[in-house]
Parts: sequence; C-alpha cells; structure tokens
Amino acid sequence: MVADDHSVAVCVTLSTFKCGGYSTRSVVSQSQASDQWAFYQAKSIKPMQRNLSLPNASAV
Repeated sequence: MVADDHSVAVCVTLSTFKCGGYSTRSVVSQSQASDQWAFYQAKSIKPMQRNLSLPNASAV
C-alpha cells in the first residue's frame, strides 16, 4: 500500500511540473505576442506623428 501511495505521489508531482512548464511557455508566448503588437503599433504611429508635426515645425 505504501509503495502505491508513493508512486501516485510521484506521478502527481511530475504531472504538476509538466503542466507548470506549459503554463510558463504560455505566459512567455503571450508576452512575446504583446511585444510584437506594441512594436507594430509604434511603427504605425511614428510616421503619422511626423506627418502631423510637419506643418507645426514650419510655422516655428
């Protein structure tokens, strides 16, 4: 009985570690996607800001 309980405990522990690894990968993947989206938005906004600021710069 004790050996069976020990085997179950080991299996539960290993499966918990494995699931934790997937969770960590998911968080890292979500962070990378967020970074890529922010980079895309920044690239889109910078030229627009430049175009909007040109008339103001010539008036100064």
